Amino acid sequence: MMSSSLPVSTGAEAAGAPAPSAGRPAPSAVWRGMPWVGGLVIAGIVALAAIDIWRSYANTTAETARELDALSRVIAEQTARSVQTVDRVLLHVAGEFRSGKLDALADEVALHNYLRDQSVGLVQVVGLSIIDADGRIRASSSRYPQPDPRPSVAELPAFVQLKATPDAGLLVATTMRSRAGSAESAG
Repeated sequence: MMSSSLPVSTGAEAAGAPAPSAGRPAPSAVWRGMPWVGGLVIAGIVALAAIDIWRSYANTTAETARELDALSRVIAEQTARSVQTVDRVLLHVAGEFRSGKLDALADEVALHNYLRDQSVGLVQVVGLSIIDADGRIRASSSRYPQPDPRPSVAELPAFVQLKATPDAGLLVATTMRSRAGSAESAG
């Protein structure tokens, strides 16, 4: 019997798989490096998320500042127009008083009705009043009849200032709580 020296093949070679190469790392070394690669990918995602959050914060802050600036301009314009409207009504009433047209309205009811008509549409004004030189309220749009004795504003700093300088024009004083009610008014 003769023995033949035929090469013996393994099952992997017979199936066509290449033989392990000496230049490639073993599969276990590749798998050991994968967590580091995954960690770097996660760190990159976290860094990009942090940059996006910071950019969104900066954009939101800038946009809010622009909106607040625009809103403050609108409020300032509205306040100026409100004061201007009240000033025009007061100038009209003062002009009619100086011209003597209010002398025909000698009784308190007629003056009350006149002042009430002048204050219609002035949402910024609770009431208009005519005050005599001694500081007593002669008539008011918000209250009829006036109590006896009539309320006096003679001791208020705004009245004292206006009496001392009659040409002062419009004076806007600090607000105060009305003695007659719960509404605040400018002195």
